[in-house]
Amino acid sequence: MDSVQAKKIFDLLYENIHGFEVSITARRRLGINDKSYTYGEIDFESFKKILDITKPQAGEVFYDLGSGTGKPVISAALLFPFSKLYGLEILNDLHELSKKILEEFEILYPDYADHVEFIKADLMDYDFTNGDVIYIASTCFSTEFMEKLTKKIELTKPGTRIITLTKKFKSDKLEKIHSDTHAMSWGNTTVMIYRRI
Repeated sequence: MDSVQAKKIFDLLYENIHGFEVSITARRRLGINDKSYTYGEIDFESFKKILDITKPQAGEVFYDLGSGTGKPVISAALLFPFSKLYGLEILNDLHELSKKILEEFEILYPDYADHVEFIKADLMDYDFTNGDVIYIASTCFSTEFMEKLTKKIELTKPGTRIITLTKKFKSDKLEKIHSDTHAMSWGNTTVMIYRRI
């Protein structure tokens, strides 16, 4: 699908979705103050450019670790020939909202939606080692959390491309292949892409 049509579908699916409000309400209700749960959203065009750098191939698997309302997953499904796309989200309210959006997506565009799955899970407890392209909006992750996440990322297969925001991975098993500033909902942010060696 061309990016103009994909953007129209994306905008239609997210027209009345307020992920920021849902995230704040859920975190308040659960008494979560950990900044690692801070919510942010992708910019569609910017995210396409980022994914272009990873050179997705037909049949590959995409993961969004901390998928919120599912915007990166839906974008990737519309734009690239992934065989399977997963969004992992720990907050139930955001997870349920992403499933609602997926239901609409399945009705309108089943050929693109049938390989998307949203899973309520803690990314630290989930095996995502079959991923080929992994997106992590890690801007607010603590140093300690990033160290734990690095150990999990090191278990991925060679050739896996990992996209991270603001926070760097420190590992001799990862090669940085891209670092630049890209637009996100909160403003410009540093995006780094690593390849598992």
